[in-house]
This record gives sequence, C-alpha cells and structure tokens, in this order.
Amino acid sequence: MHRIILTRRSFLRVVAATGATLLAACSGPEEKPDAALGPNAASQPQVGASTQVAKPGQTPSGTKGSGVASPTSGGASDGTMTVRIDGVPEPLLTHASWMRDRFVEHLGAVAAAASDSRADLTIRMAEPGAADAGLPRLVTDYVAVVSRRLVVRGITSEQLRGLWSGEITDWSALGSPVSQRVVRVKVAESAGPFAVAQADQAVPNRDNLATFMEDEPGVLAIIPAAWVDFRFRTLRLDDISWFRTGDATWPLQVTMVADVDDSRETGLAARAAEAIATVPLQPAVSMTWAGDIIMGRHVHVRMVELGDWAAPFRAIADELTWADVTISNLECSLSDSFETPTDWSTFEFKTDTRAVAGLQLAEIDVLNRANNHSFNFGVVGMDDTTDVLDKAGILHFGMGHTIEESRKAALAKVGGVTYAFLGYNGISDQWDGAEANSPGTNPLIDWLVVEDIKRELAAGHVVIPFFHWGTEYVYDPTEEQRAFAQLAIDNGAAMVMGSHPHWVQAVETYKDKSIVYSLGNFVFDQEWSLETKQGMIADVWMRGDAVLALDLVPVLIEDYHRPRRMSDDEAWPVLQHVWDASDLIRHG
Repeated sequence: MHRIILTRRSFLRVVAATGATLLAACSGPEEKPDAALGPNAASQPQVGASTQVAKPGQTPSGTKGSGVASPTSGGASDGTMTVRIDGVPEPLLTHASWMRDRFVEHLGAVAAAASDSRADLTIRMAEPGAADAGLPRLVTDYVAVVSRRLVVRGITSEQLRGLWSGEITDWSALGSPVSQRVVRVKVAESAGPFAVAQADQAVPNRDNLATFMEDEPGVLAIIPAAWVDFRFRTLRLDDISWFRTGDATWPLQVTMVADVDDSRETGLAARAAEAIATVPLQPAVSMTWAGDIIMGRHVHVRMVELGDWAAPFRAIADELTWADVTISNLECSLSDSFETPTDWSTFEFKTDTRAVAGLQLAEIDVLNRANNHSFNFGVVGMDDTTDVLDKAGILHFGMGHTIEESRKAALAKVGGVTYAFLGYNGISDQWDGAEANSPGTNPLIDWLVVEDIKRELAAGHVVIPFFHWGTEYVYDPTEEQRAFAQLAIDNGAAMVMGSHPHWVQAVETYKDKSIVYSLGNFVFDQEWSLETKQGMIADVWMRGDAVLALDLVPVLIEDYHRPRRMSDDEAWPVLQHVWDASDLIRHG
C-alpha cells in the first residue's frame, strides 16, 4: 500500500477542490446550515475591493471563473435570474444548497441545472490564493481534536498533514512524554479536508468520538468547528488558537464562492454577499481557574524574607493573565489588625494586606471566600480582607455579615455575557456559617444551592458554583461531592468547580456538563508530600453557558510558596491520577 503524503500545495488543492469528503456535519441533523461555523465564518461574507467580478466561463484580471463556457448574457431566456452549483463535492452539497436557497429566497433567483453554463450565479469551491478575491463567499472552519488525556496541546499544519498521512505514527514524536500510537478517526464518514481512506477507525458522531477518546488517548480527528466541545482538546495550529485567532487566519478552512454575472444587475455581487451573511457568534470567553491560595504560615514567612509581597505569583502569573477572567479560592485573611501566626502547628491563616500585590500581579479577578479558613480571624479579619479586595478591584463571593450577603453572587460581565459565581463552604459551615443575623461563610445546604442558582438564572446570568468540599488527601470525590455537583447542574449550573482536598481530584461529565472536583493547592506551604505540592490550573473557554474547552494544566509548588507550571514529563503522572480517578466514576 502506497503512503500518501500531502505537500503544502496538494493540501491546498484538496481543500479547495476535492473536499475529500468534508464532514457530514455539513449535512447532518445536528448542524443548522445557517449557523455560523466558527470565528471566521461568523463574520459577514464580504465582497472585496476589486470591481471586477468573475462570470461563469470568464477569467478577468484578478478573478478566476469556473472554467465553463458562458454566453455573453447569462440567465434564463425569459430574463429570470438563475443559480447553479458547479463541481462541489457531495459532502459539501448541503452548504452549497443552503447558499443556493438563500439566493432563491433573497434575490428571486431560480435554481438551474449544474450543466447550465448561462446561470447568473455559480456556486463552486474557492481556488487557493487571491484568485477569487471580490466574490461572495462562505467560509467553514475545521479543527483538529485529540483526547484531553494527551499532553500535546498544539502542532503545526505540516505536522497535522504528517499525522494524517501516516508519516508520524506516535505522539511521542510531537512531545508526548510517553508513547501514544496515533489513531486517525473519521467522524460521520468524513475527515474534513483529508482523505477518509487513511482513517484507522470510524465513529458515527461527536458523542461517540468523545467516548472513544476516553479509552483511546491517541485519537486524532478532523471535525467542523461547530462541533467543538470540552470533552476533547482542540489543538492549536501554527501557534494559533481557534478560540481567538486575533489577526491571524485560521489555517484549516474550506471556502465556497459564488461567481456573479454582474452585467444583468448593478451591485448583484454585494446583494449576493448580503444574502449569505451569517449571524456573528458571540466571542468565546476565556477563564483560568486556580486552586487554594493560603498565604499564611510559611508562605508569609518567605514573602517577608524575600521582601516581596508578590513572590508567590511571579513564576506563574503568565499562566493566568492571558484569560478574560481569572478565578481562585482565597483561603486566608488579608489583615494588619493581628500578628500573623507562623508556627508550623497553626491552622489559622492570614498575611498582611500588602500581599494583595501578588493577586494583582496575577490579575486575579474573582475570589471565592466560602471555605474553612476565610473566617479564622472573625469579623475583623473578614472586613479587613473585604476592604483590601474592594480597593484592588477584585470581586469576591461566599461570605458576609448575614447569610443573605454571603449568598450573593460575584458578577463578571464579559463579551456581553454575565457570569455569576457562587461559593459554598461544606467543611466548617456548621460553626462559621453565616445566619440571618450573624456573619460567616455561605453554608453548603441543598435548598440554598437550588435557590441561588435559580435566582441568578432568572436574572439572565450564566451560573458557575465553586464548592469547598470533600475529604483531604484523596484523589476520589465523595458521594456527597457528586450529589451536590449533580444537584447544581440539574438546576441549571453551566459547570462546577471545587477545592479543599489539597490534592487534585477526578473530573466528570454529567449531562454534558463539566465537573472538576478539586484543583488542589495553588499557593500553600505543604511541602511534606509531593501530592500536596501539586495542583492544577483549569483553562476554560466558554460561549454563553456552553463550555467549549477545559484543559488541565498541572503546577508544582516550590520553596514553600511559589507555584510554577510543570513540564510535560512532570505533568503526565499528575494527570494520570486525575484520569484514573475519573475512570472509576465513569465505569461505576
């Protein structure tokens, strides 16, 4: 059997002309033809600056026709405007048919046979380069997705071609710290702009793909961007993220254009572009979530010794600041009203108010305070912390002078969407939980969780609860954790985050929603075991209440105070603990 290797030129030719059986998602029931298919497809189709528009069979300067001869005056003999589809591969015909139907509806055109070279509008695959500049177009983004269990997070377009062609057969060649056989999977009998004949396995739909990836970490699939989902990782291509391309063009696109006979009507190209304009997608919102921040005890000692109140965050800030919103769990007081306990035996955690400098350096936007150490120094410690956070512009939630105050959500509005963060303390709430007329943390009570979520949903907010719960120093969540997480999702939470166990814990997918049971430690002095020095940052992308991506990034705490991102070799065993615990849940 001959191995087929796509060169850059042949790759472009395949994308432009053959479609290589582009995803049946283009015609499947899950996708609405007029839905935007990605960040670039979401923008309204444009007509370029060139005033020359290609007609069927013509190749004027700056444009390229379909190659089919056309009479001087196109259209039906009775003067009716006509539209045809020419040479579009079968898997893409749904998109082409949608374009045709829009022209029929908005321009009054009549569908013509593919062989009718006199048609006023001809829908076809775009040619590579700038040959089709100025023509109305529909752009479809595709993405390369892999299992979240694979450590590889980005590749080049050339490497993607090598993976699909079979030139690269093991993920270790691209940076995986362990050998993982590459398993190419076609979805719904398609592999985007790649040859389906080269696929090793086949699955019928996105859900089956997500399940298959749980058991086969080496899977690679090419799917339409409309199918992006947190259950698998969307690879960066050429160091570009599909979630936010910036000024770059996404490398994996398929484009269809419409040749226009502008001689029959001035401005027909502009009207055609308007007819196939798509509704822009909401921008994806990025979040970084970190675990427990406890700046008391020896963390405080190290900051004083170094003369640097931002020292704990200097090696990790860049892993947080790129996101639109950064959220963590503040499990100590920031107060100058008391002497800071530094004895190793103390479990009362505080530091000076100057330590807010570290939170500012890391650009932490929102902090949960519903935990078992935020009330260690009573009302004074609580008020001092509130004051310093408010002055720093850091939102916070989960405690207050009354239970009504502790139940209030922190509201962060990003990209036109308001995210409501709710905090619940399930560890010490029986003795420091707020009540109707007394201060404290927000207690973990089932009916409170339900009421709070429904209240925020009624206000039009996307709700994410942050639970402080579970058993310390174990990888597996308790049944109580699982029950509360499921309760939250059953009542409308978009996802669930958790902390307290001081170890990382399992993740779970429940009713197509994500649960992270414990992010572990982030800033703390528990150097007495490897597990307590480990934690995770969760990189999350959302659009509205839909979680598009959830990547777990392990960190290692060094010198009693300073987390840093782990290398892939270091991260692998940490993530294996997470996935092993997750599999116990998945398999019952």
